[in-house]
Amino acid sequence: MLYLVLFSSCFAAPQGYKDFAQQPTLLNFKDRYGLDTESAMDFLCLLGILLSFTATVSAEMRTSLVFSLLWLLYLSLYSVGQTFLGFQWSVTY
Repeated sequence: MLYLVLFSSCFAAPQGYKDFAQQPTLLNFKDRYGLDTESAMDFLCLLGILLSFTATVSAEMRTSLVFSLLWLLYLSLYSVGQTFLGFQWSVTY
């Protein structure tokens, strides 16, 4: 459930990101798939929302592989959006 809230807030937030050429992120592969940065970030957020919702409602999807993918997706977004994601505590209120 936590990942669902985190990815939803990332998707709804205005995009503010750092240069990610030196950061560990899946966004480094965006050019390979012909995506611009904002589309790639939206894709990662939507994929995270889908995976976390599926893990929330289906016990069969609560595996270490799914949670590892969710962690990797969030790490990718956190690496480039540290300024915005530093204020994630405000989402819980």
